[in-house]
Amino acid sequence: MPPDKIAELLTELCVVLGFCLPPDAITRLKSEPPSDADKFAAAVIRAEGLDPYDEIPLHMRRDIRNRVARHFRDAEDEYYRQHESDVA
Repeated sequence: MPPDKIAELLTELCVVLGFCLPPDAITRLKSEPPSDADKFAAAVIRAEGLDPYDEIPLHMRRDIRNRVARHFRDAEDEYYRQHESDVA
């Protein structure tokens, strides 16, 4: 996912869910994002100082993961739309 799309996702997680990451975590996620939604969601939760499987309610973990997955899908869809003409 491109850095600008990651920034949008992290802004949403901060504004809507209160997961506002420190600047160093944001920089790290933008420069070396985890490769899939599950890993990205876990990285966000860890950056908040929590264990993603132990110290966070299941509904909150699922909400974060669902939002991350939606952003991953949207970024992938946009990529393929932009490159459709390359295939034809």
